[in-house]
Amino acid sequence: MKIPNTIAAATLLGIFFLPTRPAEANTSVMTAGWLQGISDKRCIERATKVAKIAGFTESNEVVRGKGMQDFYGYTKKGPYALAVSCNSDYGASSLAVSGISSDGVYEMYNKVLKAYQQIDE
Repeated sequence: MKIPNTIAAATLLGIFFLPTRPAEANTSVMTAGWLQGISDKRCIERATKVAKIAGFTESNEVVRGKGMQDFYGYTKKGPYALAVSCNSDYGASSLAVSGISSDGVYEMYNKVLKAYQQIDE
């Protein structure tokens, strides 16, 4: 009987000591788009290489659709996410890097752009 009373008392005390300010979370996203003039298959191959170079090695996934393919990658550093969309109908590609720190997103976004330059050399 004393243990449930102790738990109840601790719970009530915990409520009084909770911070009154809500948690602050912010999501930042940087995007880019360009014409590649290559197939969506080749675009995904490039995105996979770029993700590996830039450190997006977790939970990699390719989602295929009609005339397009999307690549998704994740890194625990941050955490940050990468999405690359490849549209063979238009020969267009777009990418997005997102995370909770705008400075970190900027850094990871630049890593992705540098990785694209690396594989194009």
